[in-house]
Amino acid sequence: MSFIKPLLIAVLVILTVLIIVKANRFVTDTPEQKADNNPPDTKPAEPPMQGPIEFFLVYVGRRVPVTHYPFTIGSRNDNDLIITDSTVSRQHAELFRKNGQVCLRDLGSLNGTIVDNVPRSEIPIVGGERVQLGTTVLQIERAMDDVSDDTQFIRR
Repeated sequence: MSFIKPLLIAVLVILTVLIIVKANRFVTDTPEQKADNNPPDTKPAEPPMQGPIEFFLVYVGRRVPVTHYPFTIGSRNDNDLIITDSTVSRQHAELFRKNGQVCLRDLGSLNGTIVDNVPRSEIPIVGGERVQLGTTVLQIERAMDDVSDDTQFIRR
């Protein structure tokens, strides 16, 4: 019976060491290991702006500039435009470039993407489109080209 007490102490010491080693390994993961441990819902840092702003999305009275592509739209907090509407999917749609043209693509949303009253899975964007995501309506506006100070007006 006298050997049970030292045996229990040894087991507790081993368990404590294992817990400390595991905790230390968790804290000192390499960047590659940390990347593997990140949940898929995390979004990388926003990419830098890719040229001049071509479009604005008008949502709830706000004009949101499309600063990069792909530009994601949905109800999840990691989208570029977050829509607080239960009928909008977490990742509902995106604006992206295809063959030098900006397009809108539905990302497999439950309620679909309707552009100018027609359901669409993918469509080129020119500006002026009315886009319905769930029950939310957005307007796509083309950004105005800057007018330089050198512009001369001819009076007729």
